[in-house]
Amino acid sequence: MRYVHTITISVFTRAPEEMREIETACRAFLPDIDWEKQKLFWSEEKCTGMDGNEPVIIVGKVVLTKEAHTNTFLRTLKARLSSADRNDLSMQENRLDDDLNFFLRLSKPNLLKGTCILTDGGDCVHLKLHVAAFPTRKEVAWAVMHSFWG
Repeated sequence: MRYVHTITISVFTRAPEEMREIETACRAFLPDIDWEKQKLFWSEEKCTGMDGNEPVIIVGKVVLTKEAHTNTFLRTLKARLSSADRNDLSMQENRLDDDLNFFLRLSKPNLLKGTCILTDGGDCVHLKLHVAAFPTRKEVAWAVMHSFWG
């Protein structure tokens, strides 16, 4: 069953070396995938300050679109989250927007240590899940997410 059409993973950092660690941590969600062969590339954009000098923030991002990738990622994420976090996700309808995107954040420091913990703080890895719902209504999308996380 397809739960989501796409998963967008994004992160902000100031240190290029931290970006490599984050990329490695995110690749661990798809352990059996050859990223280069599948043409999955981690893109980076450098945002500079008002004076145009040194990069202030590096934005890293990857978008998963293939059903095999999205399903594997979700299964791995679900397995790595605590039962309390999964229960929270199954009850928080406010994470779903009108465009059927389900949002969550993982603690970046914990992810770099190999654990998945939900956070509402700013030092995080952002996940945007575009829910596969037919008909494309918010109630149907919520039912899909509620059943997946529950």
